[in-house]
Amino acid sequence: MESDRQIQEELDEYNGCCEQDTEESDDHLSTHEGVNLRKSFPLAHRSVFIRAWLPLAIFFASIILLTVGSLLVDNSRESSEGFMPLLTNQGYEYIAYYLFYGTLLVLSVRLFWEELYHMSYFYGIEAEHFIITTGVVLRHRNSLHVSLITDIFLKRNLLELLSFTYSIQLANPSPEAPRTDEISYLSRRDAVCLQDFLVNLIRDIHTTPFTGEDESVQRAVG
Repeated sequence: MESDRQIQEELDEYNGCCEQDTEESDDHLSTHEGVNLRKSFPLAHRSVFIRAWLPLAIFFASIILLTVGSLLVDNSRESSEGFMPLLTNQGYEYIAYYLFYGTLLVLSVRLFWEELYHMSYFYGIEAEHFIITTGVVLRHRNSLHVSLITDIFLKRNLLELLSFTYSIQLANPSPEAPRTDEISYLSRRDAVCLQDFLVNLIRDIHTTPFTGEDESVQRAVG
């Protein structure tokens, strides 16, 4: 659509201001089926590990417990003095084997799933609507008209603080249909650039009807 091409041109120019390669942006961004903001402002790949923090924590905790347990079993066997120890080395090795490889399997499956989630995560602009699509098998698609976005927040939670990432939150505080869409785990540079791009885009969309110009979207950076 014409409006998508105008937004695309604006994005290409804005990419230059963010020190991105405009020619590379032209190769990746679609000018006919919407504007793919994910290509210009990608998610940090470390989000795969951030979202899998619980299996990672369980896996490393199991390694620590198995190490401590091995020392306790050895001490128990040496200090038994003729009595049957609570857990023999063979029994402990049997438990440790299944515990270690079980947690490793769970962690591997979770990381693989999060990698698919990361690859399938999409956000962009189509027909003047901001689109966020998430999910691997069960896809969830949020759509909000750009003109209805009134607030854009840059924030971070504890996990994002530890991983040096940020979230962009787009809000429409309408009492009739309040909603909030969020893009998580962006690097600081991409989060700030995406926020600035959307702020300028929304500002121009809101000011266009009053300027009498034909274009629905003006250039955010002139």
